[in-house]
Amino acid sequence: MIIVVYHNINATRKLEEFAKIAFGFDVDLLVISKPTGTAAQMGVPEIHKEAFKRGKNVLIVGDLPDAIEVVQPDKIYTITKFGKPTNWEELREKLKEKKVMFIFGGTEPGLGKKEIEMGTPINIKWEIGELGELAILLHELKR
Repeated sequence: MIIVVYHNINATRKLEEFAKIAFGFDVDLLVISKPTGTAAQMGVPEIHKEAFKRGKNVLIVGDLPDAIEVVQPDKIYTITKFGKPTNWEELREKLKEKKVMFIFGGTEPGLGKKEIEMGTPINIKWEIGELGELAILLHELKR
């Protein structure tokens, strides 16, 4: 089971694009953690509407600990340039029998130290922003 978390996002357009990628790759659950500003006011209702139309699951929570408490994943990975290079074979294997959560930061420079430590830090290898990294991650996991 693939659970994707977008944490601390404040831009509506980025939130909508992130959701579009997640829905396009058919993630099991998209979690939006700590949305602020226009992302909370306009983006959240828009992705809820899109999720409903597509039959997708979305959860909105106040912060990362809430997401972890509600979802209770078996394994958590935090996406950061400070993590070790991604072992795609190992990740695909873990997905076969477990609920695996991937956490992305929504503002520059990404996740803070406290958030990174909530899971195993991994690096997608390309520093192209969270939208590109999400697309690469999901493409590799779905192979």
